[in-house]
Amino acid sequence: MFNSEKELVDEAMFLLRSPSSEKVPLDLKGENQIVLQEVNLGYGIADIVLTNCTKSTEKRDRYLNQVQIKLLIIINNNPGIALEEIENRTKLRKKAIIDSISFLEELSLVKRTQGNVNPFKSYALYVQNTIAIEAKLKNWKRALKQAYRYKWFSHKPFVCLPSNKVPLAVKNIKEFKKMGVGLIGFCQEQGFQIIYNPRVEDPISDEMTILLNELVLNSLHASS
Repeated sequence: MFNSEKELVDEAMFLLRSPSSEKVPLDLKGENQIVLQEVNLGYGIADIVLTNCTKSTEKRDRYLNQVQIKLLIIINNNPGIALEEIENRTKLRKKAIIDSISFLEELSLVKRTQGNVNPFKSYALYVQNTIAIEAKLKNWKRALKQAYRYKWFSHKPFVCLPSNKVPLAVKNIKEFKKMGVGLIGFCQEQGFQIIYNPRVEDPISDEMTILLNELVLNSLHASS
């Protein structure tokens, strides 16, 4: 059926980038959907990420990195926090903290006053209804463990297997339900078949969600 996982992912990506295709179930489609491949947000590399992106007029030359996002969350959760306290919490060098806060100030996300930092403008989150897919040729156990990690930034994680490898995973569907991970069968002839569709859950990590948002904004800006 497929000679490699790359071949499986490439074929799946081709269909997902054809939103009119009848081989893609409605649950894998969305308005203003962005389709990304090999997304690394710090909890493994997701083979495919689908996310709906509300219209954004925000264009920048630079995008937030993990350190800047971490500092933004700390400041939002601790209004008026002192620079020394940020340094104690993060163990970052003072210069790295000041440089990061300066960039956050450029975006009007925070404001410094006499050594203290306060939230200023709310961070705009454009991504929503994020689906992360881990594709494997046959090892459903490994795929399940990897897909579970994507709950940190996605609303629904899925394992995708070639259709002829699905029966063994179905025999163990309780494991998927227990972990809140969906199961998809895939073949060139019929496309995607959702075997188990998990419930929508909020992503675990605000940090990872913002990082995905920045990745999508960067991707949109690069393609415009």
